[in-house]
Amino acid sequence: MQVQHEVRPGEEFAGHRIDRVIGRGGISVVYLAEHLRLGRKVALKVLFPHLADDPGFRDRFIKESRHAAALDHPNIVSVYDAGEVDGLLYLSMRYIEGGDLDRVLRDAGTLDAWRTITIASQVASALDAAHVEGLVHRDVKPGNILLSSPGTSLERAYLADFGITKRMDTREALTRTGQFVGTVDYVAPEQILGQPVDGRTDVYSLGCVLYRCVSGAPPFPRPTDVATIYAHLHDEPAPMVETSVPGLDGVIVRALAKSKDHRYPTCVALVEAARSHLEASDRTQVIERPPTEELPRPVRGAGVVRRRRAVAAAVVVALVFGVIATIAFTRPDGGVPDGGVLGPSGTTSTSSSTETAPPEPAGDPVWFPYPWDELVPDGSPSGQVVISAAAMTDQGTVVAGGHRDDPDEDASLWRRESAEEWVPVDLPGGTGPGHQRIWDVAAFGELIVAVGYDGEPLEVGEAAAWVSSDSGRTWDKGAVPGGRSMTAVIVDPPGGFLAFGHDEVDGVDRPLIWSSEDGVRWRSEPERVTANWGEGFALGAVALDGEVIAVGSVKDPDGTETAAVWESGPNGWTRINPSLFQGASSGILLDVATHEGRAVAVGYSYDGEAMAWVRDREGRWTRASVPEEPGAATVLFSVIEFGPGFMAAGRVRVDGEDPEDGEQDAAVWWSSDGTTFVRQPPDALSAVLLGGRRAQEIRALLARTTTEVLAFGEEALYPDSKQSHAQLWVGDPTG
Repeated sequence: MQVQHEVRPGEEFAGHRIDRVIGRGGISVVYLAEHLRLGRKVALKVLFPHLADDPGFRDRFIKESRHAAALDHPNIVSVYDAGEVDGLLYLSMRYIEGGDLDRVLRDAGTLDAWRTITIASQVASALDAAHVEGLVHRDVKPGNILLSSPGTSLERAYLADFGITKRMDTREALTRTGQFVGTVDYVAPEQILGQPVDGRTDVYSLGCVLYRCVSGAPPFPRPTDVATIYAHLHDEPAPMVETSVPGLDGVIVRALAKSKDHRYPTCVALVEAARSHLEASDRTQVIERPPTEELPRPVRGAGVVRRRRAVAAAVVVALVFGVIATIAFTRPDGGVPDGGVLGPSGTTSTSSSTETAPPEPAGDPVWFPYPWDELVPDGSPSGQVVISAAAMTDQGTVVAGGHRDDPDEDASLWRRESAEEWVPVDLPGGTGPGHQRIWDVAAFGELIVAVGYDGEPLEVGEAAAWVSSDSGRTWDKGAVPGGRSMTAVIVDPPGGFLAFGHDEVDGVDRPLIWSSEDGVRWRSEPERVTANWGEGFALGAVALDGEVIAVGSVKDPDGTETAAVWESGPNGWTRINPSLFQGASSGILLDVATHEGRAVAVGYSYDGEAMAWVRDREGRWTRASVPEEPGAATVLFSVIEFGPGFMAAGRVRVDGEDPEDGEQDAAVWWSSDGTTFVRQPPDALSAVLLGGRRAQEIRALLARTTTEVLAFGEEALYPDSKQSHAQLWVGDPTG
């Protein structure tokens, strides 16, 4: 972005004589200047002209700058003046001779523990003082931490840019157009989602700064801004290794909690918790005071994020009702450490043919059946409820979707109000004439999309999507052009949602791909479906390193249905080595998940054999091992990333002489690296919790926390009753 009116050295501007440019950022240029009236050097920040186009922004900027000028703290850069001249907004601030923390970290890589804590404690004191006055910084990052006499015993930290802040009691965003200032590597989840901010928002950002100082990289180093934002909302920071502060990981995890309520109440409390780990024999007691009383909240916004490639990245948050807010971010130089392969959880690893498998979970898994009888709708002739997929919002709300197995099959969706209460949700058009069904669910922020079909799928069925912008409380039906069914949906790495499905043309299935920014208006994208998709379509998909992996099946020329994998790339979609999958038994892949740069796809063969395939960090696919059980037919329906590996679930069916005398048990498998799966739990538990005379299966898995998995499925008591009902198992697979 270029300034339309550049202030030149030697010119006078707003009572200042410009000396030279000393910095540029995503929204401004900073000059060294002389304040003519005061006769001293100052740092003059001049914002880009377009920011003054909105009168609301201009007035608010000047007002908030005055609040910042009133702050009196030894570690806050003083604001001398603020205003507008010739359409340019400016801030006149104290000039700190030395440099900033970002430059120091780029040169040194990391800082020793005591220097880190000394700098952080000064910044924390400044932030807490501002919070008492009702101001939140919202852009705490190394570039805004100035250091005088850096690297000496006289080093002192100053927090800059308090002229662009937000009061905790305001009901308006900084601009009416939705722009706010933040930096991708250090932005708190509530800023991304447009939720209320308070001092704990700065706690999160300061925690990111601590992580960067000690480890040498931000907590979520991702290849794109959108991937970084997604990580702030969903991922945990990678554990730090070989640091000089044992125990700091736990402090960082709390500071970077997704919910403000789970973080340290103040910035000083965060720093003191970190300081307590420097010397185990001299721990500092952390006395936590409650956070500032929550004041009236600004209007909330929720949406999905899309990327624009620029130094100042604009992230579009598309709301369900067509309200679009633009979020302006700046991102400092940086990226993935040299020689590393970036994984979805932010860890890096060097390419090597020898890898150490992550540790298995400790202890025996424990699964508790949670009866879901109340979810069986009144009047359902069969009493059977089938769950196909589940998703969780950033606020922790869980939704589960599928269908009621009635003669007139209806789409069904439930919302988890609490651990004891699930509420059925009304879906527009989900219970009309013909058949309706939900195949998959995806969530971003408070925005949830469920996809499936509406109508007779083999005759006059239509692809369908339902969307909620309030964490699943209310739903609207989206506009989907063409297609017989949507079978999978994910949050699209470039922004919005990406859905997969199929159409039927002259009796032949044809794959389809749709995209949507808000889940309401969908676009069919036939150009994405290249010839190598063949006569097949995807049933599961996942994002990995900014690209997409889709899995499903393809009907080969001889009529054999073969498992298939497609990957997106710069030149479009590629079907991965068809001969590799054709060499296995004919079958289908139903789901795919990623963990630390790997991917695992699961399904089953038509010979009754469970199938799993693993993609290593170099992109090579190989058949994974799922030990066969004699005389049993096994199906893997779902796979998720959980703990240090993958969890898969499905069923194991062993028929007797009479099929009704057979046994069908829900089953769970675990793998640390995706190459070998072991059935869980042990036999001693399976007969009680995931077995017995009830015919069971698990269709969907969802990791609700780092220690709790929800397993959705169904069970029926044979031969006494052939009626099935929905079942939920709550598991703690870590033991």
